[in-house]
Amino acid sequence: MSRHNRNDASDGGGKTKTAETEREREKKAAGKLTEKAGYIKNFLKETGEKKKTGASGKEAQSNVTDRESAKIKGPHGVIQGYNGIAIADGKARVIVATEAFGTGYEGGEFENMLTNLENNMKAVSGKEDTPEESLLLGDTNYFSESNPQAAKDKNIDVIIPDSNFRRRDERFNSRKEGGAGNETGEAAKGKFAVGDFKYNDGDNSYTCPNGKKLLYRGKSKLRHGRKAGRYSVKEGECRGCPGIERCIKLKDKSKQEGVRKTIIYDRDSLSAKMRERIDGKEGRSLYSHRARIIEPCFADIEYCKGMNRFTLRGKLKVNGQWLLYCMVHNIGKRVPKMAALSA
Repeated sequence: MSRHNRNDASDGGGKTKTAETEREREKKAAGKLTEKAGYIKNFLKETGEKKKTGASGKEAQSNVTDRESAKIKGPHGVIQGYNGIAIADGKARVIVATEAFGTGYEGGEFENMLTNLENNMKAVSGKEDTPEESLLLGDTNYFSESNPQAAKDKNIDVIIPDSNFRRRDERFNSRKEGGAGNETGEAAKGKFAVGDFKYNDGDNSYTCPNGKKLLYRGKSKLRHGRKAGRYSVKEGECRGCPGIERCIKLKDKSKQEGVRKTIIYDRDSLSAKMRERIDGKEGRSLYSHRARIIEPCFADIEYCKGMNRFTLRGKLKVNGQWLLYCMVHNIGKRVPKMAALSA
């Protein structure tokens, strides 16, 4: 205790604390804060009124060290950096379009990647033809209403599943309890799916398994820019239903006052049609090829080539670094000897 008391009374170098040393420390700390404040002021002055906007169109948070970077969510948490996006050929596993973006939501760069793909194909073939006969398989990060529309405008066929498509796949029933969930992404034990409700085209309504009618109540804005129809029964009609626990999550099972079933679904949207396609046998079979096409490319670059993190700052430099690694990957795929050395 005596030794600890002496350490508490010293400044770390064995000298006793005085008012003068305390003022020096405060002055030094204030100097560091002033320096940081000046750095931020210069950053704001240089950027001016040029606000960085995100995928939603709202102002996004900027990093004073690298304004073009973004917070990226990865397997090891959230880091400040860039996303390397690539499109690979399904036969040769060669990367045909790629770019590094400083955005956290890579789904917003889908249209840019399609443009890159078209430009590269035109440069290689020397023709103005677009890859209309190609099928593009995208992961769930690209699921939205706008991305299939962008592909449709370019006459490119795409399959982009939603994040809950495996919950609706009966082949995965052994991995979870209960039913396969519904088209809106809700999944719970023994719950009814939207497919259990019969759609009535005449009056644009649904009929539940207990015979109650769900009337159209207007549009609802969902994620990914989708607008879907909202259908619900009248207030109190669900009370006393024998299948209420399979239909509604009750906070208090002894009280069923004011409960009613509401489903939100848009039958005509591109995202709804995409869900129907991925739920089909043909769609599942085609999408099963995605992992063996693109994932080996990323594995080769990250593991075999050692590119597991960008080492530069600024989009121009980072994109150049990413392109160089993708080029080395492609050379290794086309030159057998180099491919053997890189294995």
